[in-house]
Amino acid sequence: MVFGACGTSVARLQRTGTSTMDTFPPIIDLGAWRAGTMEERRAIASKAESIFSTVGFCQLVNHGLRPGRIREVFEMMSRLFALPLETKMGIAKAQSRFFRGYEGVMSEVTNGKWDYREQVDTWTDMPESIARWPLWERLKGPSQYLSDEQLPGYRRLTEEFMQEMAGVGQELLRVLATGLGLPEEFLVSMFGDEGECLHRLKWIHSPEPPEGQQPLCGVHEHKDSGFLTLVLPWQYPGLEVERVVANSAWFEPVVLASDDAIVVNIGKSLQALTGNYLVATTHRVVHHAERFSAAFFFGPRLDLDLNPVLRGERYRAGQEAGARRSEADAAVLTSALSEDERVAGDLVVGLVSRSYPQQAARYLSADPCARL
Repeated sequence: MVFGACGTSVARLQRTGTSTMDTFPPIIDLGAWRAGTMEERRAIASKAESIFSTVGFCQLVNHGLRPGRIREVFEMMSRLFALPLETKMGIAKAQSRFFRGYEGVMSEVTNGKWDYREQVDTWTDMPESIARWPLWERLKGPSQYLSDEQLPGYRRLTEEFMQEMAGVGQELLRVLATGLGLPEEFLVSMFGDEGECLHRLKWIHSPEPPEGQQPLCGVHEHKDSGFLTLVLPWQYPGLEVERVVANSAWFEPVVLASDDAIVVNIGKSLQALTGNYLVATTHRVVHHAERFSAAFFFGPRLDLDLNPVLRGERYRAGQEAGARRSEADAAVLTSALSEDERVAGDLVVGLVSRSYPQQAARYLSADPCARL
């Protein structure tokens, strides 16, 4: 396993550096969508389709989170990661067969390399499944939370924030469905009831890199597995998006329109469901100094069939181009979409198996004698 500084680690990468753009990625105004006329909503939906079929990332403004909520989240994270290690290890992910909880720096593997961050993973709380097959049934279970004595208000804020971000995700699915020529509720209706959907939230802290080792990767180059990822970078730079134009490729730094903007990218579940018309975009996090962020992975029910729903000439050229992109990505990324990933739960199993190979070998082994 490699502990590596960030560099030109994607094989076809030619350059990286400071963005020359005023803002990046492109902006989608959810407030304008909500208040718009039919014609204005169609225009916003068409813009969303164009963005997600090319860049693969956008930033949301007027997203509906109440004023002050994002600052509240980052203030909580500052207190969370300042707690004694002993307190944080009380909810250690390593003790959870459901892959939820706290982990220290260099505990997660991305694209074969250790990530330089500590984090807490909270997933949708579900009743524990008695089924062992398919493997994703074993991921159903409870998250671990700090008590109010350890960090007042932590669980309440975490649960409320997940509900709020799911609401933003549902609104964006309506925009995307409209842009793709589908009924507005088409994608939302496929998700399942909220209690069935597996959402994942990461509270993330990347400590300042040791002297002489700047920059480091808080997370190495990868593609996300779910439907949509909603990220709050707030005032912390470091998120970079791979851009590929003709034979040139580079990582473009994210430049927010405002501190409260939410950066959104599509994941491999949506890529599969659209038959590669929308392709999950490679990205990474590079940091020179201490950094905090929050990432919400908006996911559907685990048994959602990912057979493509887009068919016909309207989509064919885009799907063929997307398939070529996906094939090229598979040569350099462990997280590229696999033909074996047929339902949403397969993608989550693949993610945790790559990220935590030892823990996955213990809890997600196909060996009937493996310890549970």
